[in-house]
Amino acid sequence: MDSEKIKEALPELLSTGYIKLPELASLLGSDITEISRMMCDRNYPFYIHSERLEGWIIDDLEQDIGLGYYGEEVEVAIVPQMLTTRFGITRPTGFIKFYFEDDVRELVYSNAESHGARVFQIATNSRYFVVSGDDVKFRLRDAWVRRTDAQHFRFELLEKVRKIEAVIGVKKRDEGPKVETVVVDESIRLSKLIEQYFSVKVASSSWKFDQQDRRRKQADILLGLIGDVPSKGISRNDLRLFKSQLEHIPYRRDLLPKKLDLREASIKELMDIAKAKKLKCITSNEQKKILDGACSIFKWALNEGLLEKNPAAGLSEEIVVKRKRAQDERCALTDEMLLQVFGLEWFRDGKGHRTAAGRYHSYSPHYYWLPVIGLFSGARLNEICQLALSDIVDINGVWCFHVTNEDDDGNKVDDKDLKTSNAKRLIPVHPELLRLGLKDYCDALMSAGYERLFPELKFHAVKGYSKDAGKWFNDRVMLGKLNIPRDGKYTFHSLRHNFAAALSKTGIVSSMKADLMGHERSDLISEVRYEKAASVNDLKPYIDLMRFEIPVICEFNVAEGMMALKDALRRKIDKK
Repeated sequence: MDSEKIKEALPELLSTGYIKLPELASLLGSDITEISRMMCDRNYPFYIHSERLEGWIIDDLEQDIGLGYYGEEVEVAIVPQMLTTRFGITRPTGFIKFYFEDDVRELVYSNAESHGARVFQIATNSRYFVVSGDDVKFRLRDAWVRRTDAQHFRFELLEKVRKIEAVIGVKKRDEGPKVETVVVDESIRLSKLIEQYFSVKVASSSWKFDQQDRRRKQADILLGLIGDVPSKGISRNDLRLFKSQLEHIPYRRDLLPKKLDLREASIKELMDIAKAKKLKCITSNEQKKILDGACSIFKWALNEGLLEKNPAAGLSEEIVVKRKRAQDERCALTDEMLLQVFGLEWFRDGKGHRTAAGRYHSYSPHYYWLPVIGLFSGARLNEICQLALSDIVDINGVWCFHVTNEDDDGNKVDDKDLKTSNAKRLIPVHPELLRLGLKDYCDALMSAGYERLFPELKFHAVKGYSKDAGKWFNDRVMLGKLNIPRDGKYTFHSLRHNFAAALSKTGIVSSMKADLMGHERSDLISEVRYEKAASVNDLKPYIDLMRFEIPVICEFNVAEGMMALKDALRRKIDKK
């Protein structure tokens, strides 16, 4: 491997498409055998161009060619005559991916000139290609990899090069020549300092799960940009350099590896890509949050006697934040978007569609209930996802959602969380939700022995029960079905804005609206100190008055919903 070539190879790999293994080996200063084996060991996919290949294009390996799994063994039954009758012989175009890892390993590690393979996956879709002849051979020098995979592989190598240079005492900066350094400071390293900070803060503070996650990501950026150096050796100039780098962090960096088809990437790698591709970067507000997080670590370390001085003191005040109004952060769904969302098949039919085998693979009950409850209650996504059946209560003849993080005895529940103390509230159930069959579905769940409204949702230590649900709505519904880009403006939370706008049209007073939304009342003394929370009987008329421009929704099919729930729970178990 040539370390200088590895460092200089990025521009050649930034385009989309594929690169042949010999060309990649040359770019990285290596040979095809070394490169292919390293990539194979890291499970990167390998491709072949399908020109001149003949065979069958099929949709389902298990059904169409009799693919069977027996423990770790795979049995493939290819019947040419049957496949030709059903699918006809064809020649695919473009690239196809080796489907079986064993075929890739044979190709890479075998001493033979070439190796045979029969089953491939078409690169541009989820269909499969089966080669018609069993005597077709493939050579390693004809194999390709995706350029995005080559980028990531190059980043892995670059990280190794950087670690080796650090060990031998060579530190290369963007400006200036190489400098020989000798580590003499045996103080606690930055990674250990960060871990001590988190162990103390998490144990003693009121940080929510999402706050912990956010602060952890901020600390990871600090560690990724400064490096795991002795903490006492970190100077104010180091932190000024760190501060200057923040403006180059790409916007929505967590989604960038997936968007670029990278399995993972360090913060430095993401910044390199952002610079090369001229991507949008984070705002000054986000930069300040990251810097504030870093400064809090050093301030804590000084107070604990782990540092003799705080190199970050006052540094975050130097970032000027351009603030947005709260109402500009998220947008309500437009009337057209509402028509599209609530025009989806499960709202139209009251159920999803079964597969040919009679199962539900692309529908779960929460697909139906989460959006309608979100629109007609204004509750936050996790507040809805974590609802227990016992949280749907009758208060003086008014059915309500009891948004709480406590059980019936008033004890804090581990798998429930609220954003603020004001979030604990009672929301009268809109008549439309009762018409759609919410109470009937709750009764069916209770009769079947379930305790939660959405037992199919998996609990996540940081995001609670809303992680998969939010991803489903924002990715598969908003982006996948409605083709609305993920720019942060239109999400599940937008339904809460639709609720707030509809509620305001009813003539409700601000204090009662704050009660329903789970907000703190305005800072008027009369509202905060002397006015009690409104009763559900006072709130219900305003809930009942709310109207939305959406299609007529079909009543939820409880029987089909219970079947879909069983299939969803089966998939949930299979994923564990």
